Amino acid sequence: MKKLITISILFFMSCSEKIDSDSLVKKDDLIYKVNSNKIFSGEFIDYYSNGQLKQQEIIKNGKREGEWVYYFQSGQIGVEKNYRNGEMDGKWTYYDGMGGISSEHNYIDGKREGKWVWYRNNGQIKKLENYIDGKLLKLKK
Repeated sequence: MKKLITISILFFMSCSEKIDSDSLVKKDDLIYKVNSNKIFSGEFIDYYSNGQLKQQEIIKNGKREGEWVYYFQSGQIGVEKNYRNGEMDGKWTYYDGMGGISSEHNYIDGKREGKWVWYRNNGQIKKLENYIDGKLLKLKK
C-alpha cells in the first residue's frame, strides 16, 4: 500500500509543474495561473530575495492539498499546515523561530477540532482550548 501511495505521489509530481508566487492568482476560491483561465495544479514554491526557501505547497485542481510549509529567513520551519480539497484539515503547527513550538491547532473539514494549545517560551502550556465541530467548549470550573 505504501508503495502504491508513493508511486501515486511521484506520478502527480512528475505530471504537474513547479511555479512561484508571481505566476499565480486566486479568484473565485480557486488558484489560477496569472493571465490565464487555466486552473493550476502543481507545486508552489516561493523564495526570499536571498534565495532561501520561503514556502512550499501542493495545489491540486486550483485548491491547496496536503502539507504547506512556511520557513523563516533563517531556514527554520515557521509553520506547517495541512489542507484537503482546499479546506484546512489536520494538524497545524506554529514555531517560534528558535526551534520550539509556539502553538498547535487541529482542523477537520475547515472547522476547528480538538485541542488547541499555545506554549510559553519555556515549553509550558500558556493557553488551552478544546473544540468540537468548530465550537469552543466551555471549561468546567
